[in-house]
Formats: sequence, structure tokens, C-alpha cells
Amino acid sequence: MAADRTSFSAQVNSMTSGDKKSAVPDDTSELVGLIDDLLNNLSKKFDGVSTEILSKMDEMSKRIEALEASILASNTDENGSHKDVQ
Repeated sequence: MAADRTSFSAQVNSMTSGDKKSAVPDDTSELVGLIDDLLNNLSKKFDGVSTEILSKMDEMSKRIEALEASILASNTDENGSHKDVQ
């Protein structure tokens, strides 16, 4: 991501160092395009991270449910009644 920022700032600097009268419309549209690309990339990365987090939370939930079932099973005797835990 740092390389993206360096590249972006280098492109912005090169756009602003040129002839301002003739280059302003092109520079503005190029800057808008670069910002759109940056926002799209950030959105894609955010979606990927969100999906990964939700997947990890689902996995954790399943593991907790399995742990709860295991604890309940270990606290139940052969007759089906719960053992007293002190």
C-alpha cells in the first residue's frame, strides 16, 4: 500500500508541476480517475477483510458450541441427569 501512496503522490506532483492553463482539465480528470481507483481498491480490500472476519467469527461460534456440548456431555452421568459441579 505504501508503494501505491508514493505512486499516487508522485503522479499528483507531476500533474501540478506542469503548465496550469493548458493542463488543468486533463489533470483534474486524471486525478479524479486516480482517486476513483484508490477508493475502489480500498473497497475491495475492506470487503475481503470483512468476509474473512465473518468467516473467522462463524468458525469460532461453531467451536464454542462444540465446547459447550462437550462440557454438558461430561457433566451428564449415564442416567441422563446432570452431575453437580462445585
